[in-house]
Amino acid sequence: MSPLVSVGMPVYNGDQYLEQALDSLLNQVYDNYQIIIVDNASTDRTFEIAKAYSFRSPKIKYHRNDQNIGAAANFNKAYALSEGDYFMWAAHDDWWAPSYISTCVDELERYPDSVLCYTDQLVKDGSREPIASHFRDVATSKMTVSQRYSSVCFHNWGLIYCVIRRPVLRDLELFSNYALTEGVLVASLAMKGSFRHVPQLLFLKREGKAWTKQQKKVAYGINGRFEEFLKINLLYLYAGFKYLTVAVLPSHNRPIEKLVCTLITIRNYLGMKALRYSAIKRFGSIFLDPANRRSLDS
Repeated sequence: MSPLVSVGMPVYNGDQYLEQALDSLLNQVYDNYQIIIVDNASTDRTFEIAKAYSFRSPKIKYHRNDQNIGAAANFNKAYALSEGDYFMWAAHDDWWAPSYISTCVDELERYPDSVLCYTDQLVKDGSREPIASHFRDVATSKMTVSQRYSSVCFHNWGLIYCVIRRPVLRDLELFSNYALTEGVLVASLAMKGSFRHVPQLLFLKREGKAWTKQQKKVAYGINGRFEEFLKINLLYLYAGFKYLTVAVLPSHNRPIEKLVCTLITIRNYLGMKALRYSAIKRFGSIFLDPANRRSLDS
């Protein structure tokens, strides 16, 4: 029998696309898998949809929390309820080609030292047409530990939505309540082993509405208030601390590799900081020009 794959779908108020996501998962050609829906006390039609699908297919197991436990805890619960050899988190609004699970599992079975497998993807941003999106430099099969870590530190955290060896996750800190927690988990996986990439377009990642220019300013802390800019930098600084204390230092790699990864964390954090400074330059010197400050606040 083929290895069991558990698909964990944490969801809160996801009735708009939930049926499409479940249909694509039920259409998988892989035979030995289960879908675990963990409803975080939704207040929309999620309960009705998930219950109906669980009656329709024995592959679907539905669990509803009595109260909202937060997104991070709900993601962790999806894993805690899983079993088998492989695991994948599935967002309630994404879509997978019928061969997605089988392709990833076949690849991981061929390369037992790898910890996860991902494919090419389309990203649908709001109402725009889907566009091809590629993770940057993360086909890590020929990389050293530090090179793998460098490829995911402070970026490529979307890799959390792929097929992962379930036993590897057992020893890792999963999601928590801080910025970039999913990125820290991806980095922890990179410290464990290599990533496999299958160059086939088998996954559609649906993101929220396209950001407006003002929303981008807010996200970067560039809204005319220095305290907001400081807050964003502190969030990233704390994330860097978690990259070190959760992903790097507890790993079983050589001390020299840990030292190199520590330096990479500092370098990549400064690179993210430089990105935010470049955004300030793009939107204007708002901290120097009171007129710009007023215009952004209006």
